[in-house]
Amino acid sequence: RQLIKKINPTHIIDLLGQGMVAPSWEDPRLWYRVNLSEKSFILEEVRKLDSLEKYVRAGTPEVYGSNDSMIKETSCFNPSTPYAVSHSAIDYHIRCLGKQFEFPFSIGRFANFYGEGQQLYRIIPKVIICCLSKNRFTLDGKGLSTRSFIYSDDIFSAMELLLFKAECFTEYNFSGTEHISILELVKYICEKCSTDFNQIISFGPERMGKDKNYRLNCSKAKKELNWSPRFTLS
Repeated sequence: RQLIKKINPTHIIDLLGQGMVAPSWEDPRLWYRVNLSEKSFILEEVRKLDSLEKYVRAGTPEVYGSNDSMIKETSCFNPSTPYAVSHSAIDYHIRCLGKQFEFPFSIGRFANFYGEGQQLYRIIPKVIICCLSKNRFTLDGKGLSTRSFIYSDDIFSAMELLLFKAECFTEYNFSGTEHISILELVKYICEKCSTDFNQIISFGPERMGKDKNYRLNCSKAKKELNWSPRFTLS
């Protein structure tokens, strides 16, 4: 918090938080402490900055829970894991700051990220490594849950728009146009790596509280920010 005062920034992108979903069941207190409690303390210092013009939070569609229909920014929150509960709560808190103190926020909720430099435990780089090393990859359940993915360059362009073009007190969804099951994604990576799917894949139990579907409606970002994804998985 002292560092924030010293820098006295005009624009902030908030990427702080516990980012893994499944481990949040093992110690929910850690997720609530970092993603809600500690962040709320930091936000108290941020909102007092005289210099602040825009605060952008990188949010998650996990707050909406599983949904078979296209999710809009106005959809109700329905979190199903401690991870998602913590992100839902801080989003509500930020909305309150906007109403009570005119805190200049924008929230972007992004589909699953992929790109160069991503942590190696994430699904796309992890499957690629397993293909190259011929190590086994354990697929949760039957891999039937569907997700959309968004490439790093598309995230950067969205962040820039949130910082400098989006109005304050706004929220936007950002996603690629493809909806793909995790099973299909893994098979696609195996094909591109010339690896026999059955050679490296094993199936484990389904993850507790795992949402089946996310389908983000990004029409608001297209209409108001003229944003659309430039990259696809294929």
